[in-house]
Amino acid sequence: MHFKALLSTAVLFSTYLTATLANADATSADLDALMKTAGLGTGPSELNEEALGRYLELKDELFPTPTTTTPVKRAEEYEIQKLSNAERLARGLPLKAPARRRHSKIFPRDPVASPGPRTTLTGRAALYRDDLGGAFFGYVDRTFIGSNQARYTTNAADAMILSVSFNSLQTKSSQLQVLATNAAIGAGFPFLCLTQGRDNTNTNLASGSFHYTYLSVAAVSAGPGPAGTTSNAYNSLTGASRIAQTDIWNFDRTTKVLSPTWINAGGQSVDVPFYSQSTAIYGMGDHSSFVARYPSPITGPFTLKLELIESAPSAP
Repeated sequence: MHFKALLSTAVLFSTYLTATLANADATSADLDALMKTAGLGTGPSELNEEALGRYLELKDELFPTPTTTTPVKRAEEYEIQKLSNAERLARGLPLKAPARRRHSKIFPRDPVASPGPRTTLTGRAALYRDDLGGAFFGYVDRTFIGSNQARYTTNAADAMILSVSFNSLQTKSSQLQVLATNAAIGAGFPFLCLTQGRDNTNTNLASGSFHYTYLSVAAVSAGPGPAGTTSNAYNSLTGASRIAQTDIWNFDRTTKVLSPTWINAGGQSVDVPFYSQSTAIYGMGDHSSFVARYPSPITGPFTLKLELIESAPSAP
C-alpha cells in the first residue's frame, strides 16, 4: 500500500489518537494501534521491515513530539539516584531523605560464602545449533535490524563483543549483567537484554503462548526481578513501552555458555532458548506456538557462547 493511502487510512483514526495524546498512560496504546494500522504483526514473519518503515513515518506525522523519556535522560536519573549525600553536596544536588527503620529486631541470616575476586571475560557472541549436535552456526551481529533487535551473521569481523564479570570462585553464576561493548547502536545502550515482544499481551513467557522476546540492548540495568526497564533500544526507536530484563544471564565458565532466564510478572523463572526467523534472533517460551502465530520457518534452538578474545581479573 502506498504511504499516502496508508496515511489517509490512519487519519480516519486521528480523532481518537490526538484526543488521548496528552494522556501519558494512553500514549503506548495509541502507538500499539498505529502499529496495527501500519501492518505490523500481520505478516508470515514477525519481522516486517516494510511495515516498520510505514509505522515510523506515520508516528512522525501523527506524533511529532517525543513520547518517551530519552535513554540518556533515564540513564542520568539512574546515576543520580545512586549518589551518596557527600557526592550530592559536591554537585549541589538535594540530599536524600533519611531512611526509616521499619524493624528494630535483628533477624538471623543464613551463612553466605564470601565472594571471591571478580573475573571478567570478553569474547564474540557465538551461536551453536542444538538441533545439529552443537554445530557452529554464526555470531550475533553487532548491527541491529528492524526494531533494534539482534540478527545473526557468519562474519566474525561483524560479531558483537560481549563482556561478563563473575565470581572467580564459582563455576556457574546467575543473575549477571552482560555488556555489549561494540553494538553499532552506540554507547547509550551498554546492557545486553531480552526485550518483551511487540505483539505480546503481557510480560509473561509460558508453554502454550506465542509470546517472545528480542535479543537487544538497554540503557540501564533493571536489576534482578520481573519489573524490567523501559529504557531500551526497542522503545527508543518505536516510542512504545516494552520492558527489557538485563540481570538475567547465567554463565558457565567451563563451557562459556551464556543463557538467559526470564522472570514472569508473578516471579516464575523461565529458561529462554534462542531461535531465528528471517535472520532476526528471538528468545521464545514456546517455539511451536510462535510458529503457529508467525508461520515463516525458524532455525534453532541455539546456544549462545562466549568465543574468548581476552580475559582479565578485575580490581578487588
